[in-house]
Amino acid sequence: MSLIPIQSSNNTAQTAIALPYFPNSLFSDSAGTKLYLGSTTAVMIVDVATSAVTVSSAAPGKILAASPSGQFLLTSDSTTGNVYFFDTVRSATVLTQAITGSAAAFTPDNKSVSFLSPGNQLYYFSSFPTSTNTTLPYTPTSIDVAAEGGMTYVTSSANAAIDIRATCNQTEWQTLAANAPTLVAHLPNGNGAVVADSPAVDIVTTGTISSGCPPTPQNSVNTYNLGFGNFTANQMFVSPDSSRVFILSNLTSVIGLNLSSLAPLSIPLANSAQPTTGGVMVDDSFVYVGGTDNNVHALNVGSGTDSAQIAPGLKDSNGNVVVPDLVLVLPK
Repeated sequence: MSLIPIQSSNNTAQTAIALPYFPNSLFSDSAGTKLYLGSTTAVMIVDVATSAVTVSSAAPGKILAASPSGQFLLTSDSTTGNVYFFDTVRSATVLTQAITGSAAAFTPDNKSVSFLSPGNQLYYFSSFPTSTNTTLPYTPTSIDVAAEGGMTYVTSSANAAIDIRATCNQTEWQTLAANAPTLVAHLPNGNGAVVADSPAVDIVTTGTISSGCPPTPQNSVNTYNLGFGNFTANQMFVSPDSSRVFILSNLTSVIGLNLSSLAPLSIPLANSAQPTTGGVMVDDSFVYVGGTDNNVHALNVGSGTDSAQIAPGLKDSNGNVVVPDLVLVLPK
């Protein structure tokens, strides 16, 4: 089991970092100095500068979200049926709940996390520590928190709606009609969020979020058909300058929308590969994604081309080359 760094300046794989357990999730802090990998046995923390790996068995499971500072993680362990609010600094759990989670998002101040669990439940954990939960009147699909932190966006394909709630007390504020919304991602500039709604993208515009609880911004939604037919969104991310949204799906291209011109975008992968996971560089120049052809693809955003295919050489226990299905771009 290995973690393979890739140098973006020359698109070459670097020396492998040995991992003690098979990872099922991968996150970083906002500074790009630490990597956090979940597993069924323990959380693994990798120091980017030294490649040193430390392990904590206090919060096994899949990492659903990491706080911007990296101090806190939310992990969900399907084996024990627990969700853990884990403090990476103290290597200890702050809260444990006998449930499993499906999606989560931290507030930008690192102090709290909202997450979804089976049974239409919306939970809210804070580092104080406190825990509250709300029974939603619909089956939720995905969740994210506004860049400012005051509002929480919850999508529901079953309810054909985007639910906007006050983060402070989880109360419902507005419900926006959609088609079959799935993934949601906040806009870094604080102006709202984007939602994958095949064959389209929904842009949620959020007004000024006032202080106090609950805040009362007005929200609106506009839908833009991308023109690539139906797709199943597996991952979605927004460029740091909020200029573009990228969607990784069952298509053989990374698709999305220019949020300034509202023009759809599509970057085909070489070898007709489907993208697995990935991210965008801080300057919005390249998107890196894993591919079903066992390569990591460096996609040039400006030219819309697959400029490099990098073979990380990942192998299973039998020596067979495998797909790079956990790919992360460091935010630096």
